[in-house]
Amino acid sequence: MSDSNYLENLFNLIVKSEQEISYQVDYLRKNLSRFFNLFGDRDQCLVCGNKDYYSGHLLNKELFGHRFVQKLYLSIEMTGEEVTVSDGGYSKVTYFLKSKNGRLLVYVYIGNVPYERDINDLEPFLLRSMVENEVILKFLKQYTDTVSKRKTEYSRLVKITEKLNELL
Repeated sequence: MSDSNYLENLFNLIVKSEQEISYQVDYLRKNLSRFFNLFGDRDQCLVCGNKDYYSGHLLNKELFGHRFVQKLYLSIEMTGEEVTVSDGGYSKVTYFLKSKNGRLLVYVYIGNVPYERDINDLEPFLLRSMVENEVILKFLKQYTDTVSKRKTEYSRLVKITEKLNELL
């Protein structure tokens, strides 16, 4: 094989590999974006994003073509553990998940200050880290444990108030 054919084959392999990586990153981003979109305002439709529940979905189902699907509202504000990952070079980036205003959010430190970042704008190495390090699963487990404890607390309080009402 001549040097020019060898070089051309290497070049074609690089182009094909880069295209495949780009496709996979886009697919990963799309899947994570759809997952993060599950959480938010109860009055916002998960399918179309419309907030006009009563006049929109109930009165004109034909226009929307779907029934109203409520987003899952995360009622407890909570911060997940911080994760520090290499950006592939000499720098390290620290990020964490947080439930706030019903939504699941990603915060990335810039200097010593955490900033909210849109999942669609995150660098590929952060998306990869979220999946590989099970950051989302760990946060959801932590949230589930917290909301279960809160449910138990309120059940106890309801029983107390029922006993108080029996006294009346």
